[in-house]
Amino acid sequence: MKANLKQCKRPLAFLAILLLICVAAFGVAGQSGDSEPTGHIYAFAEEATNPPEDETPEESETPQAPPPPIELAIKDAPASLNVGDTVTLSYTLNNADVDTTVVWQSGNVEVAVVDSSGKVLAVSPGNVEIIASVGDVKSSVLISVSEIAAESIKIVVQE
Repeated sequence: MKANLKQCKRPLAFLAILLLICVAAFGVAGQSGDSEPTGHIYAFAEEATNPPEDETPEESETPQAPPPPIELAIKDAPASLNVGDTVTLSYTLNNADVDTTVVWQSGNVEVAVVDSSGKVLAVSPGNVEIIASVGDVKSSVLISVSEIAAESIKIVVQE
């Protein structure tokens, strides 16, 4: 009988069987002190606890549900501002840590700028998108900036 241990997927089981065959054939185990066979053959084999490399063990833990996605929304933003006006934008943030930082950004700094607290300053006429973000989650509002309309015009003619 020729065996190659490198090809055997369960070498420990193979060795246990080989030992059992040798013991049965030669009567080595189970002999009493008077060299008479007792007729009992004892063999112990332990199954390998590690699966072969190409197999993966079954997961015993129940997979956990992913955390709910972060929700971010800018609220109560004005649709329009006049040049020189300021407004501080607010937001709602759900499913995030209390200390999560919201990052503010202006889509066009020539029309309006925004600081780290969400305070917007209208700089010149045009449309601007103001964006609040937490990681990859974004919320934005579009604000139209206009010139200040004159309430009245007074013309003085000097002679």
